[in-house]
Amino acid sequence: MTMEAVRRRLRLRPPARGSVRPVAHDALVICNDCDAVYAWRALVPGERARCLRCGSLLGRGHALTHQGLLALSLGALLAFAIGNLAPIVTLDLRGIHAPLTLPAAIAETWRAGERLVALLAAATAFAFPLAAILLRLWVLLPLALGRRPAGARFALAALHTASKGSMVEVFLLGVLVSVVRGAGLASVALGPGLLAWAALTVLLTAMQCGGLHALWCRAVPLGAAERA
Repeated sequence: MTMEAVRRRLRLRPPARGSVRPVAHDALVICNDCDAVYAWRALVPGERARCLRCGSLLGRGHALTHQGLLALSLGALLAFAIGNLAPIVTLDLRGIHAPLTLPAAIAETWRAGERLVALLAAATAFAFPLAAILLRLWVLLPLALGRRPAGARFALAALHTASKGSMVEVFLLGVLVSVVRGAGLASVALGPGLLAWAALTVLLTAMQCGGLHALWCRAVPLGAAERA
């Protein structure tokens, strides 16, 4: 998109001759639904920006600093580890105790011949959430040290994709429905893994509320200052 097209989208008057200044792409935000372009400004906590054309949400003001987001990311990584290592539920069927974890459930689904279901569960409940957490840590750890993260553009683009593919809340809802339906067939005891998945759902939601543009704006000026 040319700068003239951007100005038409933003409804800006052309500057006077001799006063043309380049506009940084980081100072613009594009609606994900209709591709409308707007000049970006920092949002105060609780404030929301919506597209004037289609009404889609462009961003939210986040009350947390990048240090606070880093703490949430570390907590999410810990909750993710507990959720995958600790039993989600323990089934008791006629004296046979069967603790169930997510990796064990995926492996059993694969062995049962439901390979597409196993792949979907592994992608949406394991691979994408883990990628989203690790990418956030990749960006936030250098920011906490006052540095620009290496490969920031690629990391933030990959983080956007991973956040879209993560469906931890859908997995948690499916587990709860399965527990309720299976209660009549066997004794079901909730495990610490289920609490960890619930905590992970809350932490990921809190991290995603502020969007990625504010995180991008925090990273880029630092890199510009280092090059200056």
